[in-house]
Amino acid sequence: MEYNVLSSVSSLASIDRDGVNEKYKGLNYANLTAPMVEAIKELKTKNDALETAHNALITEHNTLRSEVETLKQQNTDILQRLAALEGNA
Repeated sequence: MEYNVLSSVSSLASIDRDGVNEKYKGLNYANLTAPMVEAIKELKTKNDALETAHNALITEHNTLRSEVETLKQQNTDILQRLAALEGNA
């Protein structure tokens, strides 16, 4: 990812070369707007997908929680019936 950022930025930057080192001297901000807008659109798309998945997981969690409570109640009822049967035997 770092390479992608540097390669993208390098096409927008003016570079000062002193023979040994390369230093970024300036950045053409006008040409940076379009790539940033596209990056924001991509991030929004990913965020929307994650939010949808998150909401689906919350719904599934709540459904499972309800089913567990139902099973607990059924288990309690069965244990009470068993105790009553064993008391009558």
